[in-house]
Amino acid sequence: MTRFTGRASIAIALGILALAAPARAMDPNRAVSQYIRDRWGTERGFPGGQVEGIVQTRDGYLWIGTDRGLIQFDGLSFRLITDPTPASPPIVNVLGLAGDANGDLLVRLQGPNVLLHPSNGAFENALWPLRPQEIAITAMYQESDGSVLMAGLANGLIRYRHGTFETVSSITALPHAPIIAIAKSGDGKIWLGTRDEGLFYVERGRAVRVEHDLVRRPIGAILPVGPRDVCGH
Repeated sequence: MTRFTGRASIAIALGILALAAPARAMDPNRAVSQYIRDRWGTERGFPGGQVEGIVQTRDGYLWIGTDRGLIQFDGLSFRLITDPTPASPPIVNVLGLAGDANGDLLVRLQGPNVLLHPSNGAFENALWPLRPQEIAITAMYQESDGSVLMAGLANGLIRYRHGTFETVSSITALPHAPIIAIAKSGDGKIWLGTRDEGLFYVERGRAVRVEHDLVRRPIGAILPVGPRDVCGH
């Protein structure tokens, strides 16, 4: 791990895979064997597939996004969802999940498709207000207040809350390379990982590059770890 000092203080670590949702730390005085653990494999009904996201909505359901579709888990059984409604695109490959401020589920798919699933309604495309100009959403991140940040190839960095969108950074103020990871540190700073140009943070609506050799590579995941720090992979 390399740590940077100064206003843009960050920590970069390789090989980290974690959820953006906050979690309680494990007690360092307990062994892993002292915790109650359970495992669900294909022998217990899990449909399998490469997992790209996990989120729990307020109604208690656990949602798992995979390359085989969207999986709903109620604590006992799994339900694979691939064709939710005739009006929505098929869920073939889920790229990301988030829960919004209303307690609803957002499902990021290929292209300009982010499905919204209200807890008491049917799936619909949350991006209808941005179409037809939006080409694709390349990254999505759930903020602590339930707002959802999205990176669009046409609309730039946008925030979704209560069914409406607002621009955080226009496409001209962002890196030329696609943004493939987003995170927000405890000081409110938004961090952007790109496919080809390394790591950036947003300041006054514009993306500022982090100048360090270690981060001049694809940054596919970012995790907040402290008030002003993040880890990236």
